[in-house]
Amino acid sequence: MFQYSRTVLVGIAALLLVAGCRDSSTNRFVPSSASARQALEATLNAWKDGKPMSRIEGNPIIDPVDSQWQAGQKLTSVEITGEDTNSEGHRRFDVALTMQQPAGVVKTRY
Repeated sequence: MFQYSRTVLVGIAALLLVAGCRDSSTNRFVPSSASARQALEATLNAWKDGKPMSRIEGNPIIDPVDSQWQAGQKLTSVEITGEDTNSEGHRRFDVALTMQQPAGVVKTRY
């Protein structure tokens, strides 16, 4: 009886070990290029339309954070000028923001 229980425990431990060794990369959490771009455009359009910085309902739900938006700066136009990925595979977008006050273009990356 003891030998059987020990074999079962070793088998269960082996299964848990194998299950824990699955791919732990962040790839399954990184959105597609199109989905990430759509979320960024929805966020920047909400800012440009004068909406307060708050949750944007949709799929996916977006909770924006931007210090310039939060400070009340007005956005008059936006242009996504580039896209790349960092060493971890996270998508990044280069953006030119045309601000109303102070007037000018701010180049940033999201």
